[in-house]
Amino acid sequence: MEKKKKSASRRKVKTPPPSGEEDKEVTMIRRRKRYLRSWLKKVHPEKAAAPPSAEKHESNWNTWLLVLGVAVIVSAVFFLRFHEATYDADYESFQSNYDILEIDRGSPIALVKKAFKALSLKWYSISSF
Repeated sequence: MEKKKKSASRRKVKTPPPSGEEDKEVTMIRRRKRYLRSWLKKVHPEKAAAPPSAEKHESNWNTWLLVLGVAVIVSAVFFLRFHEATYDADYESFQSNYDILEIDRGSPIALVKKAFKALSLKWYSISSF
């Protein structure tokens, strides 16, 4: 029969107990905690089951910060939305690209390019610089 070797991860590492003044302080802290737990069980048995933890408190802060961030974003969107300028534009008065190039709708691409080049040379000629 072969003996199983114990792995190093299963061995428990014992830490030496605190000595001197540290030992007394640690003992007093433990006694205080034990006393407070027993007092809490007597006075409020429903609260003694689950003592409040720091993680729960921190997550509560994170929740409130998230709610505050969402509220700021929503209020900013509403502010910008209701203060934006509205225009009563007459869309019939807008010129189409074909009117500007002075060509008919459905003209071939070559004619569109030719008209565009003629207008660009008219308004942005190199000789004017």
